[in-house]
Amino acid sequence: MKRKFILFAVIGMMFSACADYQDDIDGLNKKYDELQKEQERQAELLATYQLLLQAMESRLTVSDIVTTDEGYKIVFSDGTELVVKNGSSVVRIVDTGDSILFYMSDGSVITMGKTVTLGLFALSEGGFGAGNGELVYFDYNQTTGSFVRNDNKRFKNIGETPNDLLLYGSKMYCTITGTSTDGGVLRVINPTTGETIGDVTVMRDEVKQQPRRLAAADGYVYVSLYGGGVARVDTLSFDYKAIALGGTFSEGMCVYGSSLYVCNSGQGTGNTVSVVDKATFTEIKTIEVPYNPTNIINVGTDELFLNTASVWSGPSAGALPNIHLLNAKSEKITKTFDIAAENMVAGKHYVYGTATDWNTFGGMLKKISIADNTVTDFTDDEDELMLAYKLSVNPLNGEVFLTQQMGQDIRRFKEDGTYIETLKAGQQNGAAIAFVNGVR
Repeated sequence: MKRKFILFAVIGMMFSACADYQDDIDGLNKKYDELQKEQERQAELLATYQLLLQAMESRLTVSDIVTTDEGYKIVFSDGTELVVKNGSSVVRIVDTGDSILFYMSDGSVITMGKTVTLGLFALSEGGFGAGNGELVYFDYNQTTGSFVRNDNKRFKNIGETPNDLLLYGSKMYCTITGTSTDGGVLRVINPTTGETIGDVTVMRDEVKQQPRRLAAADGYVYVSLYGGGVARVDTLSFDYKAIALGGTFSEGMCVYGSSLYVCNSGQGTGNTVSVVDKATFTEIKTIEVPYNPTNIINVGTDELFLNTASVWSGPSAGALPNIHLLNAKSEKITKTFDIAAENMVAGKHYVYGTATDWNTFGGMLKKISIADNTVTDFTDDEDELMLAYKLSVNPLNGEVFLTQQMGQDIRRFKEDGTYIETLKAGQQNGAAIAFVNGVR
């Protein structure tokens, strides 16, 4: 009996020891999990610090903050984004009006500038053949919430038929199309002072070209050429390369993936979109589309919005303007909206299309939801749509600006269609608007 008692005692001690070890193991596992979570939190905090530091060193500002299910999406002024999870690195964000305060999980506070609208440049074509295109700057008055013309930054008689305006990096680019005999130039402008940096005269096959529309990516500005082609301009050296395309009267462009998509209108007789490889800057294919394509927009999906203008001659004479979806993967038109839009532009949530009814001189302005492609009226204020022409959207706040044919009016609307005010440009036929957004 004594031996049995000793044996049971030893076994009991072993079980007791095992139980003690299990407690130690559980404690170590818990401590390990805590340290691992803390390491992950510190790693995310460090990564967030690095991204915010890089943004500040690049002199970026905060353009938008979107609340998500897991935290925040911070959008910087160059379009880049930073996603942070609740409590991991940023515990609170405060908008002071002029700046954004990031309260970090380690107790520190980081202050970044907030992007605001400082003003806008408005480009007018002027009268055809009159050579009186004009570029005017409007300061934004933060107190009154309105735009005031500033003639200290004004290009009067900028040239014959300026067509497009683009702010990219620290410079602004303006296409002055000119005439078919004399050609035109790409004007490079300092948007801060309004002074001309220089003109780029694009030649192809020893012929001076007519610049038409603009796009930009990867340190290059792309210029469509009305003679049927596209040029790539280096934004530092202004050196360029121009190539011919498998179509004529090249118009609107967009970047999709590794390619540049260029509309070839043929002034109504063309029905192709050229696909240009950005790396080699060569045309790799053409896609057949409805006649008279004039503009194409990438809204972040495989479905590119394509605008076709009225067709006055050729095999599709009499065709009305429209907006379509071109699938970049299948290279097929997947939807036609049956919107008689001569011009279109994309905002954050909508693509807008507009045109004038020349029987009544009244205008039409529709919006297409990017999320589900539903079409609705943008505004029911018919008086503000008279002689509707070109559209621009402020990427910062979604405000829509509508220019006027044969007039100087630029009507400003909120994203929901509420009319705000009318600006007066220098000449008729407003062609484009470039928004100056930065830190006040």
